[in-house]
Amino acid sequence: MSQRWRRLHYLPSSAFLVDIMWPFKSQQQRIAEFRSTHERQAADEFVRRCNLPEHPHAGAIALAVRTAIAELGSIESDYVRADSSLDDDLITLSFWGSLDTIAVVLELEQHRGVKISDDEAQRIRHPEFSSMIVADFVRAVFMVVVDKFSKLPQNG
Repeated sequence: MSQRWRRLHYLPSSAFLVDIMWPFKSQQQRIAEFRSTHERQAADEFVRRCNLPEHPHAGAIALAVRTAIAELGSIESDYVRADSSLDDDLITLSFWGSLDTIAVVLELEQHRGVKISDDEAQRIRHPEFSSMIVADFVRAVFMVVVDKFSKLPQNG
């Protein structure tokens, strides 16, 4: 078993914090409330607001990270905004206990075919260590995976 899988498996879950904060709301209720209180953001606007360096794969990387976060939260990706705070806006979603670098890396590997080593994953700033918005996290992932995306075939 790789070190990454062991870390993911043994991560202390903070999902109980969400349950304490919202003891009578199901995951579906939290998602519905989240949707009703958050505006959608178009893909091109999301990419622009992430302020990534000029690169032919910048948009694909930003949208792949956005999709990974959305899938972990069981929401549509356009609800994940570049200016969303990971610890204020997205905390109500049930994935919060597992949103970390490893979970996003695993999503990228699964859906984009990008292989990221444990050493590379550790270079990505962890979203729970400080107050961070989605765009900051996207930029951190971008700096690690940009060369890997350049080697992938373009998806139309």
